[in-house]
Order: sequence, then C-alpha cells, then structure tokens
Amino acid sequence: MSTVLKDQDFQTLCHKFGLPDLIQKWLSSANDISENEYLIHEDLCNMHPEDALLCIALCLTIIENKYKKAAELIKPLHSTITNVISNYAEPALERLHLDLSQSD
Repeated sequence: MSTVLKDQDFQTLCHKFGLPDLIQKWLSSANDISENEYLIHEDLCNMHPEDALLCIALCLTIIENKYKKAAELIKPLHSTITNVISNYAEPALERLHLDLSQSD
C-alpha cells in the first residue's frame, strides 16, 4: 500500500484498472506471468498515458509489498513511484467517480 494514498482509494484504483488486481492474483499463484504478457501489453496500451503510468506504479507497489527482496530492486524507483501515485491518483479517482455518477 502506498503511504500517499488511502487503502480504500488504492484498492479502488487497482480494481478500476484491473491489471494491479491481476498482478496480485498472479503473485499469489504458481502461474507463469509470461503467458499473459500480451494481456498486460493490451491493457496498458488501451489506457490513457497518465492512467497507464499510474497503473504501473500501483503494480510496482503491489510487487514491492509482496516481495521484500523486490523492494531492494525497486528502491531506486520508490520516489518516482510515490510521485506518480501522488500526482495521478486523485485525478484518476475523480474521473472514476464522475464516470460512476454519469452511469446512474
């Protein structure tokens, strides 16, 4: 979980983008993620660039939290991940809430 984002908002964004939820699922199973490279590529390519960047940051946060050894590898990127989440999460949440209110 990112310290710059409430847990509920983090989970909302993970669910909205879908890919972070899939990463979480794949990390909890023995499945080979390489089988799903095309799916990952497709999902990211279909996103607005800011949303794709935020989605990647959310995925890296999940990986960092799941694997403490990965945290050492991600450490040089940690400030960038934090900045991306703090700069792009709020607008993404606002768009999500706007989309939900318009669908009622």
